[in-house]
Amino acid sequence: MKKQFLILVIISYLLYNCQSNEREESIINYTHTLQPIDTLYFDLDSTTHNMSYSMTYFEEGEKEYLAYFSQNDNTIKYFDFDTKKIIDKTVLEQEGPNSVGKNITGVTYINADTILVSTGTYQMSIVDKKGKLKYKKDFSKPASNQKDIIAEANFQTVHKGIKNNQNIWIPVHAYASSSQKGGLDNAPTLYNLDIKTNEITSVMGFPDVYAKGVYGPNFSSFFYDYNTERKQLVWSFAADESLYVYDLQSKKTSSHNARSKYFNEIPPATQSVDEFEEYTKFFVLSNSYGPVYYDPYQKIYVRFVERAISQEKYNQREWWKKRSTVILDEKFTILGEVEFSEYINPEMGFVTKKAIYFLLVNDLEDKITFVGFKLKNISDEK
Repeated sequence: MKKQFLILVIISYLLYNCQSNEREESIINYTHTLQPIDTLYFDLDSTTHNMSYSMTYFEEGEKEYLAYFSQNDNTIKYFDFDTKKIIDKTVLEQEGPNSVGKNITGVTYINADTILVSTGTYQMSIVDKKGKLKYKKDFSKPASNQKDIIAEANFQTVHKGIKNNQNIWIPVHAYASSSQKGGLDNAPTLYNLDIKTNEITSVMGFPDVYAKGVYGPNFSSFFYDYNTERKQLVWSFAADESLYVYDLQSKKTSSHNARSKYFNEIPPATQSVDEFEEYTKFFVLSNSYGPVYYDPYQKIYVRFVERAISQEKYNQREWWKKRSTVILDEKFTILGEVEFSEYINPEMGFVTKKAIYFLLVNDLEDKITFVGFKLKNISDEK
């Protein structure tokens, strides 16, 4: 009962944040906000932790499911939205004829015949729902249109793999220096893999803002989501105020303003960011941008923003940055910016017909909790 009460308090806090920010937004002519409308509680088994950075929402027929990677036992657990329980699983073998390799770093569920798996051993694999290995690709060499930089697949909730016929678009982690000026100039963030020719090419790198100076490892984070109807990837880079659109058909890139109302450009570091303490301090004392989600039902993009903490909070090791989300329509017009609670994890989210959901961080060890948000016109409150 105590834990359920805590959840109710947190939900009330989230609701208060959104409602109070509505009044602020109306003053500066924002038109929309996000309203918490729903909470989902999924039951966990004894081997599944309530934190995973690889999960995929999908539908089969008229039913809804969540494919959730469990790092503790290297399995994908399938949650049924009706019962909120695990109803099936895929075991990812690390040894033997169906092995995907060791040190699994991420999973993207495409369908029952195609599940993408990345490992920290320069491997990307495709398995089916039964865990049978169907394809494996080595990433220990540079892409065909690059010379020196090696990068390996890294599937996460905030940058999933995308499959279209024989092509797979793969987010990659490049082995390049983010602590030296120019270190990310040629670093890839996205590969295209042609599974018929087995060739990989680099198709997306870091934007020009990173050429201004050194930002460090935390700022090398990137995020994207997929607009299926338009076949476009929409990117958010931690140090860049713009969103970048990569069109999978034309292979062209465009940029769009998605700046927070709280700050302007993010300057690079003026001191060394080589060591953990140095680049962590620089990151938490700086503003930054986070994950972006596309909601095809509400026709909006939601981009997370994190604001710098004070030196005093840093000294006290209170490293939680204040968080908000910029809301944009499909033409990238900014509709509003809404305060978000620190209890929401922006790197664990999914979109359904009902709402856009984000993980609620809490102490319920036997459940995983998501809060659903719906677009709301501020004028409805008047």
